[in-house]
Amino acid sequence: MSRLCLVLVEDHPLLRQTAIEILQTAFPAADIRDFVYAEAAEAFCQNQPVDVVITDLALPGMSGMALLESLRRHHPQLPVIIQTLYDSAEHRRLADLLNAFRLLNKGEMAQQLVSTVRAALAHTGRLDAADQNS
Repeated sequence: MSRLCLVLVEDHPLLRQTAIEILQTAFPAADIRDFVYAEAAEAFCQNQPVDVVITDLALPGMSGMALLESLRRHHPQLPVIIQTLYDSAEHRRLADLLNAFRLLNKGEMAQQLVSTVRAALAHTGRLDAADQNS
């Protein structure tokens, strides 16, 4: 079975490092790739098999929603989790319209990130890989 690949896109260094630590603890054998820019994450996803993308909404350059829209065109089944400090009805509507797996409030990241990634992996049938690699 292939190794899990999780992609994290976060421009804030402290939040990026916190999310990496949370993911490494929950999925120790996973390949966790982190990016500051959505454009770099998008290019990586075009060339590598990826199981879940977790992206900030507000990023320098391409936004998390634009990344989600691009990934939907090329990888319609890839679960994309959007994180934001600015949870609004408009963001939720756009996330639903673009078929995001879930929109998470960053204030609840520590409590919800692992369970949301596990749910995304279960949705794609890759949860067994996460459990075998843990």
